[in-house]
Amino acid sequence: MFDYKIQIVPKQLDLFLLESQLNDLTYIEYFKNKIDQGITTSSNSNKTNVKGKMTDWTYFNEDPMFKKFLMEINELMFKFLQPFQKLVLQSSWGNILEESNYVEPHQHIGSNISGILYLTENGPGTDFPDFKKTTEEKIGKFVLFHPHSLHGVKQSNLKEKRYSLAFNLYATNYWE
Repeated sequence: MFDYKIQIVPKQLDLFLLESQLNDLTYIEYFKNKIDQGITTSSNSNKTNVKGKMTDWTYFNEDPMFKKFLMEINELMFKFLQPFQKLVLQSSWGNILEESNYVEPHQHIGSNISGILYLTENGPGTDFPDFKKTTEEKIGKFVLFHPHSLHGVKQSNLKEKRYSLAFNLYATNYWE
């Protein structure tokens, strides 16, 4: 069971932002090492909204540890779906930001739920202007948010690497 906070902003859409914390941190080093490996073969670094290092878009999609993580937080994700829907993993990638790197403000249109898992706690947090909030980064903390929520990471003087794992899911009906 997770302790969590949900913030909802009524707009044209009901944007949501859920923050929670993993109790089991055994994933953290595994994900950081896997991101380090994935960066070496990716051509995405500095070519997307991430002005830093980035793995391929679907780098974690078939990873058994990432699937285990999603199963653990499954209950929280269904707070934002209809009972007859199921979630399908669309994309999942790792990011590394270092000194003067940042993530441009952007949205994840085309998904139903987006998320970030923080693997370090030395970064500036993720800025969510729709909520007038910047999430505080903690190891094992994750956020789930509506994909239309504008978000980004401001440039800062990072002294150590900032690792995060981001993902997008879309909902479909069980009969599809």
